[in-house]
Amino acid sequence: MTLEALKAQIEQAVSNLATKMEQGNRETNRAFKAQAGTLEKMAGQHYEATVAAQQAAADSMQVAGDAHAQALGEVASAGKRLAGGLQASSKSTLAAAQAVASQVARDAGQLAAQHGIRAGGAGGGGGGPAAGAPGGGRGRGGG
Repeated sequence: MTLEALKAQIEQAVSNLATKMEQGNRETNRAFKAQAGTLEKMAGQHYEATVAAQQAAADSMQVAGDAHAQALGEVASAGKRLAGGLQASSKSTLAAAQAVASQVARDAGQLAAQHGIRAGGAGGGGGGPAAGAPGGGRGRGGG
């Protein structure tokens, strides 16, 4: 083999190698771009899913907050109704007790009048003869 033939064979081998390397680079670039596209698509889907999950969580929190506020409003309203009911009940109980006390006082006065007893104040009794008076209790009077 001549030097020229050997040189031509080496150049051909280098050219073939360069062609194969170029083809390999193009295939590697295509594969890389395909993988990058797939990863980019997956990242986009993940981002969209994350945004959707965050929105769903925010919506759930809003619903829970609204329900909590409504429940607090209902509890406050029930408390006001209960307070009003207790106040009305206390007033009616007081009025009933006053009515009973008045009726008892009237009945006691009527009974005393029927038996000829003068009604006195608290601790007061009827009128008997005073001490020292004829027929009275102890004292200096005559008797």
